[in-house]
Amino acid sequence: MEEDASLAVNSSNPNLLKRYKARMITLGVVIILLGVLTVAFAIYTKDSGEIANGIVLEIPLGKLNIEDAQSKLEQKRKEILDSLVHFTATGTNISINMKELGLNYNYDTALQQAYLIGRKGSIFEKAISRFKASRGITLNPEYQWNDQLLAEALNKYLLTLNTPAEDARFKIKPDNTLEIISEKSGRSVDIASLSASVKKFTLNQIEPEPIPIPFNEISPTITKKELESLNMTTLLSNYATHFNPNQTGRTENIKLAAKAIDGTVLKPKQEFSFTRSLDREPPRQGIRWL
Repeated sequence: MEEDASLAVNSSNPNLLKRYKARMITLGVVIILLGVLTVAFAIYTKDSGEIANGIVLEIPLGKLNIEDAQSKLEQKRKEILDSLVHFTATGTNISINMKELGLNYNYDTALQQAYLIGRKGSIFEKAISRFKASRGITLNPEYQWNDQLLAEALNKYLLTLNTPAEDARFKIKPDNTLEIISEKSGRSVDIASLSASVKKFTLNQIEPEPIPIPFNEISPTITKKELESLNMTTLLSNYATHFNPNQTGRTENIKLAAKAIDGTVLKPKQEFSFTRSLDREPPRQGIRWL
C-alpha cells in the first residue's frame, strides 16, 4: 500500500511541474505584452507639441503646433470677416462684409480644447483620447454679433431703399379747379427681421445665397377717399406777396417755404405751424435766416 501511494505522488509531480511551467510561460508572455503595450502607448502619447491628428476647427489642425495653428486660424478669421453677405430686393443687390455687420469671431477657447486632447489623464486615457480624435473631432469657434453695429450697418447701406408714404393731395389746375392726386404707400426696411436673417447666415458657403430684404409698409395718413368726402372742386382763396428777386436770400426762402407746405391738408381741429413745417434746422432745410 505504501509503495502504491509513493508511486502515485511521484507520478503526479511531473504533471504539476508541467502545469507550473505553462503558467509561468503564460505569465511571462502577459508581462512582456504589457510591457510592449506600455512602451507603445508611451510612444503613441508622447507629447511632441503637436495637436492630435483628426481634429478640425474650421481647418484641419492635426500635426500642427499651437503657433502654426494660431497663424492659420487667424488667416481664416480674416477671410471670414472679409467675406460678403449679399442682400437682394427687386432691382437691387447690396453686399456688406461680415466685419462691418458686427460679427465677432473667436477661436481661442476651441483651440485650447483641441490642444488638450490626448494630453490629460493616464497614459491609457491619453491613448484612447488620441485614438478617438484620429476618427474625427470637429470643434466650433465662438460667433457673436454686435447688435448695434449690425443695425447701424444695415441702416447705412439700405437707407436709400426706404420710401416715404405720400398723402393724397389736391392739385390746382390752370382754371382753378381741383384735381385729387391719389395717395401712395411707402416702405421701410424691416431691420429687426433682416438682422435675425443675418444671424442665421451660414458661413463658409462656396456660393452663399443672397438674403431677401424684408420691408414694412408705411400707410399714408390721408387718402383719396377722405379728400373726395370734402366735396371741394374749386380753389377757395389765394395769397400773393411782392419781393425783389435780386434779394437772393428771400427768394430762396420763399421757394423752400412753398415747397415745404405744398399739398398740406388740415383735418378738422388740426393746427398748422409754418415753423414746424420748415423744421428750423438751416443745415437740413437750407433756410437762410435774415
